[in-house]
Amino acid sequence: MLSFFKHIAFLLLLIISNSTAGQNLIDIISRSEKAVFSTEAYNKFNDISDVASGFFISSDGMAITKASIFYNRDSLAVKTRNGKRYQIERIISVNPYSDLALIKIKQRRQKEFSYFQLSRSALVATQDLLILSHPKEADKGVTVEPIIQIGNFPFVNRYGFIMTFLGYRSFGAPVINSRGLLKGIYCSDNSEGKSIVYSVRILNDPTWININTTQLSKNDDVRLLPYLGNGISELISGNNAEAARSLSKYLKLYPSSYNAYCLRALARYRYNNTVGAREDLEAAQKLSPTGFFAPYIRAVHLQETDNKEEALKYFSRTLERNPGYIPAKVEHARLIWKLKNRIKEAYKEFNDIIDVDSLNGTAYYERARLSMQYSSNREMAYEDINKAVYLDPSLPGVFTLRGVMKLSNNDFLSAIDDFTKAIGYDSQDVHAYFNRGIAYFNIGMKRSACDDWQKAGELGNFSAFRYISRYCSKSN
Repeated sequence: MLSFFKHIAFLLLLIISNSTAGQNLIDIISRSEKAVFSTEAYNKFNDISDVASGFFISSDGMAITKASIFYNRDSLAVKTRNGKRYQIERIISVNPYSDLALIKIKQRRQKEFSYFQLSRSALVATQDLLILSHPKEADKGVTVEPIIQIGNFPFVNRYGFIMTFLGYRSFGAPVINSRGLLKGIYCSDNSEGKSIVYSVRILNDPTWININTTQLSKNDDVRLLPYLGNGISELISGNNAEAARSLSKYLKLYPSSYNAYCLRALARYRYNNTVGAREDLEAAQKLSPTGFFAPYIRAVHLQETDNKEEALKYFSRTLERNPGYIPAKVEHARLIWKLKNRIKEAYKEFNDIIDVDSLNGTAYYERARLSMQYSSNREMAYEDINKAVYLDPSLPGVFTLRGVMKLSNNDFLSAIDDFTKAIGYDSQDVHAYFNRGIAYFNIGMKRSACDDWQKAGELGNFSAFRYISRYCSKSN
C-alpha cells in the first residue's frame, strides 16, 4: 500500500489533468471526509462489538452503511471523521444481496450534512479510485487503488476488483473518483475472498427491501443477516464451497427463497456437487414453476462445461420466461451465431442489448466481431471495440481484436501495444503472439517477430512455423 504522501503525489497528477479548475487534492479529501463516518455497534457493557464504514448521500442525513451491523445489537451510533457522534434515527431499507442498508441519521438543529453526489459514468477497469477506508486500516483513512477487473453478477450487477484487502471495518466505505463523485462502495470483509467494489448503480437497484424501522436496539430482523450477501461475494470471488455454506444458512431462515436455491445450485455446480445442484434447481422449480433464474443457472453451468447446444436450449427457455434478461440475451446471441450461424438475428440481439444496457462491454465486443466479419462498416466496428476496451479491458480477445484492426490499417506501433496488453491479460493468447510477430516484422524488429512466431507455434498456431521457415532462417 502506498503511503499517504505517495497517495497525495499520485492523485495530484489526476487532479491537475482531470478535475475542473479550482479543485485540488486537499479540497477533495477534506470535503469528502466530512461525508464519511464509522458505524459502531455496542454490547451491553457499552464496549464496541463491531465496526463498519458509511457515508451520507443527502444533506438531510440519508446514508449508506453495512446492513448486518444492525442485527441483534444493544445500541448503535455513527462517528464522523472529526469525532462527532450522531444517533441513528431509523433503518429505511436493506439490500440483502450486497449487505448494505439505507439509514437516516438524526440531525442536530436541522444542520445539513456533507454528502456525496453520484457519478453517472461507468465503473471501469484500470481506473484509479480513492477509497475513504477506515482510518485503522489505511494511512489517514485514504487508499488509492486501481480497478483491476470488471465483472457482472445477478442481483448486484456491475462490480470491480481491487488488489488490496482493506479490512472488515472498511466495509461500506465510499469509492470516489478524482472529482469527488461516488463511483462505488467497498463491500468486502473476508480476507480470504477478493476485494470487491460494487458500482454506485446498486443504490438504484430494485432488489432493496423496505424496512422503515426505528427499533434499532436488539434488532433481530433476519433480513439484516449477511448470509445472502456473503454467498454472492464468495461466488464472485470463486470460493464456491464457502458460498454454498452461506447460502445454506440463509435458506434455513428463508426456505422459500427461489433465488437463494438457484445461487446455491450455481455454487454447488462449480465445486462439482452436481447432485446437490440439481436438487436445488428442483426445489426452485417447485417454488416457481415459471421462474427464469433456474433455467439460466442451468444454462450457465452447461456453458461452463462446454455443452453449448444444451446451454442454448436453457438460455432460450430463460428468455421465454423473461425476454428482457440481459445476461441470458448476451449468451443466447453468442450461441445462435456460433452454433446456428444466425448472423442477422445475433446482430439484432446485440443491438437490442446495447440499447437497454449501454455499459455492456461484451455486447460491444461481439458486435464489433460481427461487423469485422460480415460488414464493410469498419468505422462502427472500431467504435464498438474501443467502447468494449473502455468498459472491460479484461474481456478475452478484446485487445487482440483491436490490435488486428490497427494492424490492417498499418498502425504497427499501436497494434503492438494492444497485442502486448492482450498477452498481459492472457499469456496463452496465440493470436496476439502471431499478430504481434507480423507487426514487429513490419517495423524491422525481425528477432522479436521470430520469437513471437515461435511462441505462437508452440501454442498451436502451426502456420507460424511457415513464417519462421520463410523469414527467420539464417539465410534471410
